[in-house]
Amino acid sequence: MRRSSVQFRWVASLSDPGLKRLGSFHDRWVTMQIAATSPSSLRLAAWLLRFRHLLSHPLWLLLLLGLTGLAFAAHQWLPQAPTSLAADAAARGAWQSTAASALPAGSFLNALGLLDLAHNPGLRILLALLAATLVLRLLDAIYLIWATRRVAPPDRWLPGVATLNRQQTGAAGFSDWETSLAQGFGRWQRTPVTDASAAETFEEAVGDRNHTFSWAGLLVELGLVVALLAMVLNLRSSWQIDALSLDPGQSASLAPFSADFVRLDEAGAALELCCQTPRSAALTDSLHLGAPGLRLHVQQVGPALALSALADGEVVPLQAVEQSDAPASRLILRFPQERSERAAALPDRNLFLRVVALPDGQFSIQALDAANNLLLTDLVAAASELTIGDLTLEVRPSRYAVVGVTARPWQWLLLPALLLLLAGLVLRWRFPYVRLGLRLNGGGAAMRWQGQWGGRPTLDQVAAMISPPERGQPTEAAPNQPK
Repeated sequence: MRRSSVQFRWVASLSDPGLKRLGSFHDRWVTMQIAATSPSSLRLAAWLLRFRHLLSHPLWLLLLLGLTGLAFAAHQWLPQAPTSLAADAAARGAWQSTAASALPAGSFLNALGLLDLAHNPGLRILLALLAATLVLRLLDAIYLIWATRRVAPPDRWLPGVATLNRQQTGAAGFSDWETSLAQGFGRWQRTPVTDASAAETFEEAVGDRNHTFSWAGLLVELGLVVALLAMVLNLRSSWQIDALSLDPGQSASLAPFSADFVRLDEAGAALELCCQTPRSAALTDSLHLGAPGLRLHVQQVGPALALSALADGEVVPLQAVEQSDAPASRLILRFPQERSERAAALPDRNLFLRVVALPDGQFSIQALDAANNLLLTDLVAAASELTIGDLTLEVRPSRYAVVGVTARPWQWLLLPALLLLLAGLVLRWRFPYVRLGLRLNGGGAAMRWQGQWGGRPTLDQVAAMISPPERGQPTEAAPNQPK
């Protein structure tokens, strides 16, 4: 047995038939050798392997997740083209231009397609790349579990696993390491190995730990897959209704997307969602109303005044002058802002009403006859009855609202996705898979450490795992470069 050098031959020779299988490349050193010395078919396989390394790199995944997260935020908080315009590209484009004009940097956001993500080809490409990456990482995690089902020397390439090599000169026996291996690794075994090319026999010990928790690491990829599924389903099945106009006491149907309808109460103070499960909420900028993935956007709120008239117990019809509506028993006047003026007529009585919205919810009301004589002037801030001869005018100050409705029916999937992701990250960080191979001959000891990135130690920490302090002087080998 030679005692002048350490034999460290974890990597097989280039003639190994296993190298012809893409999944059997052991590390990047072997890949570079094949690219330089092998036929074109193996060079192509080496480039495919490099591309595979790119897709499985954590920075690539973080880039895709960052871009997808921005798209998700845009889908949630930026206005999206209404579903009713899905079949009309021209009308959809006009809507996007109008919506962009009301947003900071709206033209830039519209140019990126963030106001119509359901028809954005760039987002489809991004989601396809993310899906391919997640599937690859999921298969890698499954392969890691299968490849480490039994304790084996660290000869094979393992996905998501870093490699550190270390050598130590000086004679040593396994008794120096046996206690450390037994305490530090849940599974380990010791066997003699014969190296035919070097014509010598040396001892080998292999151990690993946290193999059982490798299954828990799958939760990371599963959580990301569920989140991606939620976004894809929302893009396909979400819907939006824009500019639903509601007068006090008026309802608007959400058909054909939902059997529910939205109603504004008589006081104009609260919106109600009815009627599968009745819900209500105060009139604010954004309402969820407890419906899964359903949000009401209050786009405009303004003062309104409800008018009705009675004479001798009979209804007297009213008509809005500006709106050119037919006479009605109950009339609601809308005011776009304070100090704005509206007019109403009572055709059967030749009366004219002039109403001005004032601050603090007050209204100034004047009644004039056909000769423009002032019959009544009053200031109202609450429900009142005003008398003009035999005519009783009932007035009720209120508010009108213009709302948009957005539905993301698969939003609930984000909660289990987040729980899976957090559980997987914690378990993968706390219990990373680690494998150690140790070979000894008369010249010293050689070690290869393999472990997931969360459990990667420094070279000094690796040395402390296996070497007694009084044995020889350690020499470092670069990571991923076998000696």
